[in-house]
Amino acid sequence: MIFRPLVLLTVLLGLTACETAPSATRLLSKQEQAALGNVDGIVSITQTQPDITITPTGTPGAGGLAGLLIFSIADGFRQAHAEKEGRVLIAAMQDFSFKEAFFEAATSKLSALPGVKITMRPEVNTAAAPEATRRLYEESHDASVLFVSARLALNSGDLVLTASASIFPKASQLMPLRPKPNDANPLAFGNAIYRDTVTAVRKSVTPDDIRARLTEAINEVTDKLAADLERTRPGS
Repeated sequence: MIFRPLVLLTVLLGLTACETAPSATRLLSKQEQAALGNVDGIVSITQTQPDITITPTGTPGAGGLAGLLIFSIADGFRQAHAEKEGRVLIAAMQDFSFKEAFFEAATSKLSALPGVKITMRPEVNTAAAPEATRRLYEESHDASVLFVSARLALNSGDLVLTASASIFPKASQLMPLRPKPNDANPLAFGNAIYRDTVTAVRKSVTPDDIRARLTEAINEVTDKLAADLERTRPGS
């Protein structure tokens, strides 16, 4: 699978080898896990190419307008350099399908959990439109639907893989468990009874090792997602 670079200037700060986003994480309670029933698992990867990013220079607001201009020029050169390096790294993944590798890892691990019964769908969803995601939810005949997504970036030579998982209830007995019910949009943030986000970073990847290190990152985030689905909220 051939990736072509996407130019994107973004801030990626404070990443560790593997971390969750506390504000976005909601583990299942013991009651929710016991009542969950059959879960329809869907892997969604709508990204067609990895993002090429840099961490901007300087502190926002530092140096006033002149400082902003200097940092902007410097970051422009750094972004151009990152794009050049990124194209080399992407070329080294020419025959590596990130979507297939992530899908296979997520499917094998999440469908084998002893405490949560998940049946993973046999193919990756690549439709980015919200209507398409909602249609997948509405077509499901299971008690709840698990959406797992992944995004890949090359940030100043580092490989950054972020994966997220959310469970939305469908069965009537699960609806009261929604944290902040929104009947108008079944996939609204407050309707998720489970949320988790995990990021894996591999520093200073090279064309020679990017495939192996991406595989490591995929295994890391899918292992963490699987472990978190088995855990329950403290005190629940």
